[in-house]
Amino acid sequence: MAKNYSEKVLHAKGSDKHPMTRQEVLDKFHLLASRVLSRSRVEKLEDTLLNLEKLDDARKIGKLLTA
Repeated sequence: MAKNYSEKVLHAKGSDKHPMTRQEVLDKFHLLASRVLSRSRVEKLEDTLLNLEKLDDARKIGKLLTA
């Protein structure tokens, strides 16, 4: 007889009650962005987004998102 296990999750990972760590967010970003953007573009976009205070023109983000 096979055993069944279950677990009730009250707050999904990434919710306000169970937030993701910074590294988890970055890993997810890389996983999803790399599906449509080159590795170099993903890295440049990450750097740009993590340094928004240094960004002189927000249109640069749009250019990085355009494949």
